Amino acid sequence: MFAKHPTASHGAHRRQLVRFGLYNTLSFLSLTNAVWVIYLVQRGQSPFAIGMYEMIFHIAKFIAEVPTGAFADLAGRRRSLIIANLLNALSLVLFLVPTPPLIALNFVISGVAYAFRGGAGEALLWSITVDPQDPKAHTRHYGAIYSALFVISTVGESLGVAAGGFLSKIFLALPFLAQLVVILLGTWSLLGVPETAPEHTTPSTRWWSGDPWRHIWLGLHVAWADPILLALLTISAIAESYWQTIFYYAQLGFHVLGFDIPTIGIITAAALAISAASTAAAPMCMRHWRTPTILIGCLASEMGGIAMLGSIHPIANIIGYLIPLQVAVAVLNPVISTTLNARVPEAQRATILSFQSGLFSLAMIVFFPGFGLAATLASYAVVYRVAFVIFALAMATIAIFIRIRQRAAGRP
Repeated sequence: MFAKHPTASHGAHRRQLVRFGLYNTLSFLSLTNAVWVIYLVQRGQSPFAIGMYEMIFHIAKFIAEVPTGAFADLAGRRRSLIIANLLNALSLVLFLVPTPPLIALNFVISGVAYAFRGGAGEALLWSITVDPQDPKAHTRHYGAIYSALFVISTVGESLGVAAGGFLSKIFLALPFLAQLVVILLGTWSLLGVPETAPEHTTPSTRWWSGDPWRHIWLGLHVAWADPILLALLTISAIAESYWQTIFYYAQLGFHVLGFDIPTIGIITAAALAISAASTAAAPMCMRHWRTPTILIGCLASEMGGIAMLGSIHPIANIIGYLIPLQVAVAVLNPVISTTLNARVPEAQRATILSFQSGLFSLAMIVFFPGFGLAATLASYAVVYRVAFVIFALAMATIAIFIRIRQRAAGRP
């Protein structure tokens, strides 16, 4: 099938990171994020219908997540990312014909595409961040590079979101056409990154044989045996699902407050810029504070942002959205990613990381349409207050779970 690539020279290692960084930046250069909800609303779709479409996306992603994670481990992580890009390009073409059946098909294809990207991206990055001149500092290098790439991609995303808002004023479908070009450029850049495979992969290994199911079972066993790992996967999924849902529905919330599309694009871009600055500070946070301290601080900050969005004052809404919510998730992502990758075995890396993506999709299947339905029945302020209570209860449940598992294992 393919062999594990040999250790790269320092120069080749840097080139690989640059090509991956370009792919990563282009993948997050989203010209459609600030407009797709409004695009569908202007074509007769209600907030609840949009929530149902998003639920279809996450159902498809949830079903495909773990099998595609095993595919990435066994057939190739770069190969998985290329397939993801090609499927995303197809879904964008379908989005340009916004009839209900094609919209639904678009969300199915897009969900499967994101599943292929799932754990493969972080697994591939972990593999190529081993510095041949300093292999013992792998975790530190990964955390710093992950944060740097996240900052670069977030800045690009903020520019893309703002540009998408203004492009939509020329022609509402123009951001989608431009996004198609961006995806194809990202695929070209990815071709410069070597394929990687765990050392256990042999020419006889095939993802469609009996191996994937045993591979998935081993990944589940590893995750369940480590309560901290399981808790991190769950916390990441819940925190990310809240941020993602609010990111999209905040568009409509600000629109209800009287802001036009370009202004909403600027607010969204400002939020992403704040995220970039916060992620840049994540490596420093990891050097100076213990991981549990960072996790508690980030979760408290996210809860504070949700609470401010529940205010009846527009200024409090904007501040809550721009600062505590964005800072929390921006720092949380690299901290959890680094901690997870350091805890999981290389052989099941993409598969176990896909569990987080699967849990995220499961949360979105419930939360995104639920938020849309609630927003049609009550004010956004009330919906955010209910969301705050649910988030607090979920975090308390996870803390109790960890404590019970640790006591069962005889740990203090």
